[in-house]
Amino acid sequence: MISFYLTNNNISCHKNSRDPHFNMFHSHLVTFQGACDVVLSKSSSGADGFAFHIHARLTSPASNDSLKENQEKYTYISNISILIEGEGATQYLFQFGTETEKGAPVKLNGHHFASAHDTDAQVVEASSGLPFSITRVIIGQRRNIVLYTIGFKNGSKIVIRANLHFKMLFIDMEGHFGGALVTGLLGDIFKKGLFNRKGELMSDDDVDSYGNEWQVRDDELNIFIEKDRQPQFPSKCLIVNADDNKEESNTNLRGDKGASSSTAGRRRLLEVTSGAGMTAFEKDAIAACDHLKGRGVQVCIHDVLAVQNIEVASDPFYASIV
Repeated sequence: MISFYLTNNNISCHKNSRDPHFNMFHSHLVTFQGACDVVLSKSSSGADGFAFHIHARLTSPASNDSLKENQEKYTYISNISILIEGEGATQYLFQFGTETEKGAPVKLNGHHFASAHDTDAQVVEASSGLPFSITRVIIGQRRNIVLYTIGFKNGSKIVIRANLHFKMLFIDMEGHFGGALVTGLLGDIFKKGLFNRKGELMSDDDVDSYGNEWQVRDDELNIFIEKDRQPQFPSKCLIVNADDNKEESNTNLRGDKGASSSTAGRRRLLEVTSGAGMTAFEKDAIAACDHLKGRGVQVCIHDVLAVQNIEVASDPFYASIV
């Protein structure tokens, strides 16, 4: 799931491994279950006056040419690429991955930049000379989350979290990015709603079309290491949970009764108002998410059940959903 929000000029985006939830600018929460490469966010001047492009690779076990009955149908961010255009022809291309044997590796312009296995001194040395700051810390109770922060002089930040246990990436964006126009799948920084590339408002009821609208096009820079991962434009994103979307026509997750879910157990959880009929793990999921408020509670419960691990409830993303 991916999420993105704007509260008091703080923007944040998150990706988890099932039912991708986009908590967009202005707390506009939607769901898109497509496997493809997408433009999460971009700006012509938001990086201290310079352009940036943030692309995400949405991946699924069912992301082959066709959906199969025995394939798990969920998506997650497997790779994030961030291109920052500096002075002149200078470009800084960061490519983030989740490979556990390499300790959440990051490449800068095709060369090793940092991983969980590097020392702090190595990361500081690699960062020297850059026109922005980039730091790395290891967090989490089990020390299995690698957090990278790119900081700009205008006070804005792009934060990447690589969870080595779940092999997924999370992304947060904080700040106003100099008041520059920021657009992409995660929304328009100035206007609430789903907008296409021309800035036209799209229907909230057709999130699949909206996700495909922000698929990386063939006339855009392909900033991933593996450039031909299918599907690539003009082939559309593979919607990996099409049957469930037909059963539950509301693909916008707003925390109401029509919220999207992807398994019978999770649909049942939405309908249960007491402990009767719940499995022991469903009860544990509810307890693990009890510290949250608003829509974040239901999103958290969904994800704990999807990943089948209580630990996911501790991710800071869920507290960002109001």
